[in-house]
Amino acid sequence: MLVGSVLPRFHEGVAVARSQPVASTVAALIVGAVCAVILATTGQAAATEARVLRSIDEVGIRTVVVRDPTGQARIDPGSVEAVARLPGVEWAIGFGPVDDVRNAELGDAGNPVPSRTFFGSLPAPVNLTEREYAKDQAIAGPDALASLGTSQPALGVTGSSGEAAVVGGFDASAPLDFLDGNVLVAPDRSQPLPTGLAPVLDELYVQAEAVEDVEVLTRAIPAVLRSQTTQYSVESPSELIRLRKVVESD
Repeated sequence: MLVGSVLPRFHEGVAVARSQPVASTVAALIVGAVCAVILATTGQAAATEARVLRSIDEVGIRTVVVRDPTGQARIDPGSVEAVARLPGVEWAIGFGPVDDVRNAELGDAGNPVPSRTFFGSLPAPVNLTEREYAKDQAIAGPDALASLGTSQPALGVTGSSGEAAVVGGFDASAPLDFLDGNVLVAPDRSQPLPTGLAPVLDELYVQAEAVEDVEVLTRAIPAVLRSQTTQYSVESPSELIRLRKVVESD
């Protein structure tokens, strides 16, 4: 009974469509256009969201930074290895206090460039562009080399902490792109120094494996940090994390 009532209506609809081909074609085009707009808009929104999230991630949303601005905490370089072993850590690298160095050939006439001793393995954002370095040797970023008056990483630099040979170059990307203007010195770890002369960390950068690990690491890092006092800061991109969550929810 139901089939018998539906078939006449179907045939009637087909007959009407055939009798009004222009109207039927226009209606079909309108429906197709609406569907295309909906699909295109959805795709554009998803692409825009992905671009915004990538931009947020590029500014270091997974990076936790420990700083000792006054030097009172005296953070031991062994903290780098201890932090790197924490679950959820992608990499960790520490830097000693900044020392200005100059091109040894130019002496005081040369431009000062910040130099830092680094502790831990160089992570992926620091891409070596020249040959490997050894203990007490240095590598320099492109901006540092330009300030030193050369484009080739093969020179000596001198500063208040001594001399070093720059034997390689590197090109850094976010979140360590600020290093491009620095000379990085690999310390000689084979000779222990007296406590008063032992190296300390000025900053420690920790990259989390995922955004969800940042808050956990912010709480866990102080527990394994080796320092004489707690006069240091642990900075996490909490505002950026909240912004990322808003973008994802919208």
